[in-house]
Amino acid sequence: MRNRTLAKGMIGEVEFQYNPEKFLDDIAVEWGEIRGAGMSYPINVYSGGKTRIISFTFYLDGVDDPLYLRKMVNNLHSYIPAAKQGGIYQFHSPPPIPFVLGWFVKECLLESMQIEYTAFTLDLQPLRATVNATLRIIQ
Repeated sequence: MRNRTLAKGMIGEVEFQYNPEKFLDDIAVEWGEIRGAGMSYPINVYSGGKTRIISFTFYLDGVDDPLYLRKMVNNLHSYIPAAKQGGIYQFHSPPPIPFVLGWFVKECLLESMQIEYTAFTLDLQPLRATVNATLRIIQ
């Protein structure tokens, strides 16, 4: 599908050209074991939930507008702030990103992003990219 909004964050709305075909919602819990002398099997004890992760792939196409790809990549990079600003090392917590795909709406933090550039102009400006994103759901 074209022209769907996937995320709106404090930095601004991020609108992608195409919705991802699928996404993975990884939910897990942590179990501990109680073992004792003479026990045939350990007793499993629930010890808490693990971080819930969403991962998905989307595509960027700047063939019709070469500046689109640069604008989108710069916007995505803004969710992972630079460590050094104005010549000084500073800690800045990245802003949350609401992930919205149909009825699935979760506030998240960007954990990782891999961008693979797949097409270029004659002067080697990127035209197309595949982005693999991993988000941590804020519970």
